[in-house]
Amino acid sequence: MYPRPTVFDSDVITLVAEQLVASVLAWRGVPYGWEDQVRVRDTLVQVLELETDGYALAKSLDDEAGWENVDAGLVQILDRAVLYRTEVCQLKVQQWVVDMLIKPTLKVSDQVILKGDPGVPCTILEVVPELAIYRIQTTTALLEHKGRSQLVPFEDVDAINSITVQ
Repeated sequence: MYPRPTVFDSDVITLVAEQLVASVLAWRGVPYGWEDQVRVRDTLVQVLELETDGYALAKSLDDEAGWENVDAGLVQILDRAVLYRTEVCQLKVQQWVVDMLIKPTLKVSDQVILKGDPGVPCTILEVVPELAIYRIQTTTALLEHKGRSQLVPFEDVDAINSITVQ
C-alpha cells in the first residue's frame, strides 16, 4: 500500500517542471538543446519544491537561480504550474484509486465528522469515487442554506451512525 499522491510529491513536481520547460525556454528566447532542457527542468524542480504560484516561482528563479530579466511573461508561464500540479496530481490519484482498489464506504446524505475535529458534524453532498473524495458541508450550514462545501479525502472522515455501502 502506498499513500495518496499529493501536489508536493517529487514525481508530480518533476512532471510539472517538464510541462513548463518548453515555454520557459521559448520565453528565454535563445536556441537550446537537450542539455539546456535538462538544466532548466532541474532548476524548475528545485523552485517548485519551495513555491507554488507564478510570481513566487519567478522571484525564486531570479533570487536563487540567478536568472536575469525575469518579467511578467515568465510569471504568466509559471502561473500554469498550479493548474499543472492539480491535473498531474488528479491523474496520479486516479491511478492510486485503481491500484489500491479504493471504494467509497459512505453515501450522499450520510453524516460524518472530519478526523481530528469531532465537534462539527457534516453531511456528504457528493461522492467522487475516481478521486476518492467526498464533497461535504457542515450540517448546520446545509440546513440554513448557506456556507460553502469542501472536498475531503475518503480517509479523512468518520461516519456518524451511517450505513456503509458494500
